[in-house]
Amino acid sequence: MEKIIRLNNRSFVTKSSATRLLGFSNRNSIDDLVRRRKMQEFKIQGLAKSLISLDEIKSHPRFLQQAAKQ
Repeated sequence: MEKIIRLNNRSFVTKSSATRLLGFSNRNSIDDLVRRRKMQEFKIQGLAKSLISLDEIKSHPRFLQQAAKQ
């Protein structure tokens, strides 16, 4: 299981974790989803990582496909 970061009653994962959860081979696909505003990226001052909401990942159709394969 990926490391989950909890802030203000919301769960987040890093972009790298989001890439693995959705079954992409690299972060370019996550960057494209953020660019097309399909997912929202959060940056926290002092933290070098970009975070993606776990709720957005779980609602993505590709997540459902990955869950069905396992």
